[in-house]
Amino acid sequence: FPVTINYVYLQSSDIVCQDIFSRNSAQGGFGAWGLQRIAFINCRTERTRGNFGDGFFVFQSDSATFINCRAFDYTRIGFVFDANAPAITRRASYVNCFAEFGHNSSILHGGGEMNAGFWSENHDYVEYRNCYTNNNTYAGIVIAHNGASRETSYLLNCTVERCPDGYALYSMGANRAKITLDSCSFNSHGQRFSGGFSITRATAHLRNCHATVSGGWVQSRMVSVSHLGTVYVDSFV
Repeated sequence: FPVTINYVYLQSSDIVCQDIFSRNSAQGGFGAWGLQRIAFINCRTERTRGNFGDGFFVFQSDSATFINCRAFDYTRIGFVFDANAPAITRRASYVNCFAEFGHNSSILHGGGEMNAGFWSENHDYVEYRNCYTNNNTYAGIVIAHNGASRETSYLLNCTVERCPDGYALYSMGANRAKITLDSCSFNSHGQRFSGGFSITRATAHLRNCHATVSGGWVQSRMVSVSHLGTVYVDSFV
């Protein structure tokens, strides 16, 4: 049966969290450190606050799965999958997940943290399927590969709306990551935006992707490629 709590801290392995609602937390909603094989199913967060006010935060772990989860009203990021380099966190899968209303991040008040719907960093593989994020003050989906090896990510049928940056895709190391986006879309809905699909030090393949944009800052782009980035485009509308 559904359970409503304030904050969930996990530090073990082979865990399934199902039908849990975390609300009104002064920090993150769910926090998981150093785990192997963890799954979140039908879990939700609402009103997570503070410098690290994430909905779901998974750190230096292996094999994380998120199915039908939602983060709403957070002051950093909806879903985080991260590690401290040179360590990497391994394999995450997000299916039918939603992240909405990221606001008041600490960078707006002298700190260093930004708002985003989904943020994965220092990982070997991550996939997003049928995921949606809306109304974040920085970005929709950020994928920042470690770059220590040939790493990959895959996005299918994802949507970003009302974010200055849609998809920020890059690699931080010597090896360029390979990132495939299939049937993904970015919609600015009249908000000022910087870029719909931004690729840096990575090879991105955009298949059947779509962008609807208006407004825009100076030199805004629907698709932008910068330092050591490569993009292949099939049927972009």
